[in-house]
Amino acid sequence: MGDVMMGTTFPSNLLPENDGKDLFNPAKSWIEASDIRFINFEGTFFDGPPQPDGKSSGPNRYLFRTPTTMVSRLQEAQVNVGDVSFLVES
Repeated sequence: MGDVMMGTTFPSNLLPENDGKDLFNPAKSWIEASDIRFINFEGTFFDGPPQPDGKSSGPNRYLFRTPTTMVSRLQEAQVNVGDVSFLVES
């Protein structure tokens, strides 16, 4: 799958309905027919508060922050190769 943006919680909640459980359904037959399921995930999985980054606030400012619970959507789609960034808050 090409560039995939599963949703973000910043600056507002822009997550798919049904907790994303139906997110990959339109491509399900192609995904299941593939031996290698590669995804280029556009964003980061992160549950913490917005981090200071020096950018001005405004309506066109996005911090792509997908909740870590959405990782299970990739597991359910049986993604087996990925270019995925993880940010772990210690």
